[in-house]
Amino acid sequence: MLELEDVWLQEVVKVVNEVLLPFKSELHSTVYNGVLKLCIIEITEYLEKLSLLCSYNQLGGLLFDKRLRTLLTFLTSITSWSIRDKFARLTQIALLLSIENLSEVKEYTSSFMKKSSLSHSEIKQCLKLRTDFNGDDIIKLSWE
Repeated sequence: MLELEDVWLQEVVKVVNEVLLPFKSELHSTVYNGVLKLCIIEITEYLEKLSLLCSYNQLGGLLFDKRLRTLLTFLTSITSWSIRDKFARLTQIALLLSIENLSEVKEYTSSFMKKSSLSHSEIKQCLKLRTDFNGDDIIKLSWE
């Protein structure tokens, strides 16, 4: 069972349970999975937009990462297929928001750049959300 001490996550789980799960027994599995897939896409797109409107310190980045992993675990538990690909961008954003310092960026990005959903400019945009990072240092980052 998920550990949901977070009010926001509790609400998301409640809405999904109340709105989507009743359709599981009423719809053909193919149709239900299609509806669920569309909802997951909408959730991830909304969360990405919302996450890019906020500012973070390292603790905030870690909290965002924890909430995202908890949500991913819940949504994985109600689907019959892998949804990790739908969360790829958000997972990479959470990773960038939770790093300890900018020297870690090159290490992390080299591990996911080949399959990254984020461009270099999007990576810098995410890093600029960190209030404890210097904007000039972010601009100077290079991947060469």
